Amino acid sequence: MLPARVAIDPRESLDSYLERIALVNDLTTKSLVRMLKENRDGSSVSTAFMLVRPSDELVGRIVDLTGLGASAVENSTLLRYDGGAPLNLDGFDPLDRASYRAIVCQGWFPQHGTQLCPLCLSHDGIWQLSWKLPVSTVCPDHGVYLVAECSRCSRRFRTRHHSPLRPRLDEHQPCGNPLGFSAPCRHSILREKPTAASEGAIRTATRVTAAIQGEETSVLDGALAPPRTSQKSET
Repeated sequence: MLPARVAIDPRESLDSYLERIALVNDLTTKSLVRMLKENRDGSSVSTAFMLVRPSDELVGRIVDLTGLGASAVENSTLLRYDGGAPLNLDGFDPLDRASYRAIVCQGWFPQHGTQLCPLCLSHDGIWQLSWKLPVSTVCPDHGVYLVAECSRCSRRFRTRHHSPLRPRLDEHQPCGNPLGFSAPCRHSILREKPTAASEGAIRTATRVTAAIQGEETSVLDGALAPPRTSQKSET
């Protein structure tokens, strides 16, 4: 287990949490990913689809290194939104790439990368899991539209293919998207200027947030019960 640990924020995505773990233990993200991939028996653990549904082996490695509970690890991935809240991950196996094609065919499945609210990031440094969802378009806390892409590299934030974590971390929150060989985008995400959202968009975002959190909401003047959720309590 790593010597220093941090608590995971209930809203936080797994990549955000692991980056904070790397920082507090004075590790590069490359070193941390290498530690995650090294299994006890010498085999390699895959980090593919880590933010969708991590493999049991990867969950075990994260638990061993951070002391975080397995359910907390899973709830910081898109598994939190399984069961129609609003995703359906039935049949997906993180060790079978072909099964991924089946689940991305459903409507409103998250693209690679994420949106973000720079005002939230400047406040607490937490990357929220809900920002990955296409149904999330507004930050209800700040009343602004989520920023969809970096103004410097013109790509969605966290658009990475070889490592789930950004290569450089500091208080300026660098974008980190690859621009070329060993040349990540160093643009500070905190410098992004979000646009104020309309009152209607804020009301819709508040209802969407309530729905994906498992609260009852209304549709066409009728009450709609929340779907079952895969979120688990810690044991």
